[in-house]
Amino acid sequence: MQSIPAIAREANYCLQKKISGFPGVPDIPDLEEGSFQFKDSVISTLSDHILIHSRLAFCGERKPARASNTNKCLHNPFVGYLSEHCKVLSSCDSRIAIGTCAKTIPSTRQATCECINDARDDLKNRIASISNVFSDLLSGDRGIAIGSSNKVDICVANIKKQMITPVNDWVTVIDSALSTCIKKKPAGQNLGMEAMLNVGCRKVIADTTGAASQQLKTGFDFVNNLIDAMVERSGRFCGGSHCLQG
Repeated sequence: MQSIPAIAREANYCLQKKISGFPGVPDIPDLEEGSFQFKDSVISTLSDHILIHSRLAFCGERKPARASNTNKCLHNPFVGYLSEHCKVLSSCDSRIAIGTCAKTIPSTRQATCECINDARDDLKNRIASISNVFSDLLSGDRGIAIGSSNKVDICVANIKKQMITPVNDWVTVIDSALSTCIKKKPAGQNLGMEAMLNVGCRKVIADTTGAASQQLKTGFDFVNNLIDAMVERSGRFCGGSHCLQG
């Protein structure tokens, strides 16, 4: 729950650009508590999505045509796709998208769904930029000598820069969440974001085997697939052409 206000700020920023006079996102309910009984199901679904797309990427490196055809199938909804979600949307619209809300509800839903995808694209771009910071470290770009004492500081600063949006400094947001959620920190250990980034940068700089590069690629691929999985779940109530089928 510690990050909910920050998420609301991001949502406000996007929606106010898309909807003239948007009054602001209301208080977000404790969805985590209400959905706790479905936690295992959600984790399983997200894991399946990540595994499917990881294998698809692996296939794409070896048999691009087959991977492309599989990807097209994954994005071609069959008759009855998310039918229960479509029924819920239809039921809700029949009760609340009426009168003065007849136009407001659909337009707000469309803007919200656009913001979900905008957030995905923005986050992926930021992750790609962080990946580039590490790539520059590994290749020795930007004129920074491998033994330079300030190389770690530059690495940390460049990563932190990618985590600042027009309405949030996510390093600060995450630090606040960590300090609140982790009541008993291990003795002598700093679990702050800057300390973690410092350790990560030092590990990359010290690596001489090339293993760090592969580990980073695997890590960033996993995060990207996780983002896609979460956005796919979030967008299930956005509707679409599949709700007009069957």
